[in-house]
Amino acid sequence: MLAALPGRLGSAPHDDGSVFASPDAVMRIQGLLVFVAISAVACGERSSVSPTPVPTATSLSIDGNASFSLRGETSQLKALVTLSDRRVEDATTTVSWSSSNVSVVTVSPLGVVTARGDGRAMVTATLNAIVATKPVLVDLPTP
Repeated sequence: MLAALPGRLGSAPHDDGSVFASPDAVMRIQGLLVFVAISAVACGERSSVSPTPVPTATSLSIDGNASFSLRGETSQLKALVTLSDRRVEDATTTVSWSSSNVSVVTVSPLGVVTARGDGRAMVTATLNAIVATKPVLVDLPTP
């Protein structure tokens, strides 16, 4: 860079390609470097850009019909997650589904509950460490 600006910085190129800078030029270069360094630090300190917080799940609920009167009857349940920014989103395909009693009801990975036999069961949806439950009743007609 010094060879490109010999007249401006008070430097003189030598025959071997090296450049000799006068003391005045060295002082100006050092001053410029200090200015650049201070400007870079000052800009970093004045920055008011902060990362946008990512909303997190705060609660989970299950919506849908949970009362059956016929064997094989189905119902689509929906898992709703409430986020820290108060939005509610459908998490039906994201949660893990389970039934407390598969002889009464089964539940698919998509939240479809199927009546299997008389009785009561609890359907559970789990998202990370958040759990929601819904009681299910299957009341089959007496033969």
